[in-house]
Amino acid sequence: MRATFSAGMFGSSHALLRSVSASNTSSEMLRYPSRRGTIGLWYGAISMPASSLPMYLSSSRVRSIAPPRIGVQDMICARRTNPVDGRTCITRRFAVPHSHAREQGLEPTIAVVIALYNGATFIEETLRSVFAQTVPADEIIVVDDGSTDDGAVIVEKLATDRPITLIRSANGGQSVARNRGVDAASSDLIAFLDHDDIWYPRHLEVLREPFLTGVRNRELGWVYSNVDETDLDGNMLHQDLLHSLAGEHPKKTIGQFVSGDMYILPSASLIGRQAFETVGGFDEKLVGYEDDDLFLRLFLHGYENVFIDESLSKWRIHAGSSAHSPRMARSRLVYFEKLLGRIGPDMTDHHGRFLIGDLVAPRMLRHIGSDYVRAVKAGDRTAAEQSRRDMAVVAAHLTNERKIALRTLTPVLNSYAASRLAVKLKVGRIVRGLIH
Repeated sequence: MRATFSAGMFGSSHALLRSVSASNTSSEMLRYPSRRGTIGLWYGAISMPASSLPMYLSSSRVRSIAPPRIGVQDMICARRTNPVDGRTCITRRFAVPHSHAREQGLEPTIAVVIALYNGATFIEETLRSVFAQTVPADEIIVVDDGSTDDGAVIVEKLATDRPITLIRSANGGQSVARNRGVDAASSDLIAFLDHDDIWYPRHLEVLREPFLTGVRNRELGWVYSNVDETDLDGNMLHQDLLHSLAGEHPKKTIGQFVSGDMYILPSASLIGRQAFETVGGFDEKLVGYEDDDLFLRLFLHGYENVFIDESLSKWRIHAGSSAHSPRMARSRLVYFEKLLGRIGPDMTDHHGRFLIGDLVAPRMLRHIGSDYVRAVKAGDRTAAEQSRRDMAVVAAHLTNERKIALRTLTPVLNSYAASRLAVKLKVGRIVRGLIH
């Protein structure tokens, strides 16, 4: 079920058209001569008889904001649908990749996509950070992923004076919600935002800039920035977080993408719509590692990335994080299997063995080993056994040298009682040392 809310929508459409028309004279409108008039065109289409549409379209005011190929049939299409699909009838007539938009003297449009799941505590602050952007978004789309709290109600209230599209759906996970949000958008660039993260006011302005300037040999796929890390209450934990973490930015080799957690956060990124759709969007089978998977596929497809070494957003870490959940553990194995299929066949034997055996498998084992130790400490035999099986799957792809080192722990891993004792002896540190 999809609903759109905007200022005064339940009043006179003529009054709405007047308010939109007034905004068309602003300097902001002049920077978007073929894009910003979409909402005004839609309300114009529904506020007059169909017989008046030809005259309406030929007026100088409408021609100043309308795409050149817009016609009466597009407006009739808009009249027959709801506001979201009505605008699509119009925007699809002039939607172009951001590179072509730049060539035509147009600035690319931006859609903000927020996947909302039980985020009532945070969503208002998150949305207000979107409203405060120095470069305003052309679309704000919130996908309520089967929430059981009042988050969607808060969105509706905020939407009384802002054009927000709210899509309600059954719970399908973050990847499904994000993809659905993109499907509902018509803009050139996609800015994802988690429901509990915050943007600084220049977030969109700064991330958009590389899409506007420069000639590139490769198509620009995405731009991302550094982030500040905060706790549940918004208290600062790390400024410019990526400075304190291992890894290079921007990432230009496949080894840099797979050797560790990427820390390319969707909330800190601006992605080309065409690139996102070309690689298939988020993998909906993943409920963890979906971000790493997406950006790796963009890189493998040949898209360029740009890193802005400035914190443009706040990334909130709290108890609701799913880093150690069973679903995350399952996704880790799915992602590992995807890497095996993606890297192995396309690389020379030597390079493939190095990437998997020396980079990917040790990385995965470190995470699984931590899960194993955590499960043993908690007395969760089921989770410990699952982690042990996962370790066996991944360990099979280690280099021979690492396999030999890990075999010294096989008797411990095969016995739950021995594992309980080993945990007390800090065997987790030994595991990490062997596979680091």
